[in-house]
Amino acid sequence: MNIGVTLLFSLQEDEIFYGLLKSYVIECKDKNNFHQVVTQKVSGKIKLHFSNQRFLGIEDVFSVSGKAEVGEVVGRSTLYDLQSINQAKGLVKKDSEYSFLQIEDNIINPYVCVSILYFYEDNRNTNYTFSVLTLLKNADIKKVVPKAKEIAKSKSFLYKLLKLSANKMYVSKIKYIGIEDIYLVEEDVDNGEAFLVLRNSEIKCEEELLALLPTEVEIGEMLNDIIV
Repeated sequence: MNIGVTLLFSLQEDEIFYGLLKSYVIECKDKNNFHQVVTQKVSGKIKLHFSNQRFLGIEDVFSVSGKAEVGEVVGRSTLYDLQSINQAKGLVKKDSEYSFLQIEDNIINPYVCVSILYFYEDNRNTNYTFSVLTLLKNADIKKVVPKAKEIAKSKSFLYKLLKLSANKMYVSKIKYIGIEDIYLVEEDVDNGEAFLVLRNSEIKCEEELLALLPTEVEIGEMLNDIIV
């Protein structure tokens, strides 16, 4: 089965220290196979785009609807504290603010990773905001934004959200809010590399990064939620 995993790396580049979060979709036979697959990816199948990149550990494990491909759900974040549509709309970026438009490096990649915002409201006052990630091809904003909206509202995509949800949901109660952000996919996702790379330059040392990692027990609990 396909499982999402985010790995934590440190990177010293020139005078700047970074924490790197790199998200992948991996294929595992079962829970016992998970760590073996991650170890193989770290030891031989992760392309080190930076000479000083160092693997620190597993930061997250999550459900996905399939491989890292266009139109699949490759991540979800639930924001329980945002309990109104107006609060959710506050996270929607303007077209000129998307992250992939701010990259100055000459990175050529056919994919972008889109974070789509939804609001869920039912009759029991269970209201919350959530975002999901999916991939699209073509970094032309005039084509990406309409296509992202089309996928976000499609029945096939909405039913993928229901299937992955830990709690019971109804399509009729899911409201599309907008696009939270669009990231350029920097690596070769077709060959198993990361579909999303996030940098943090505010953390000053590896000890601070290591403190963010879940324990082995917590990782096991995440896997139990995903693999029945």
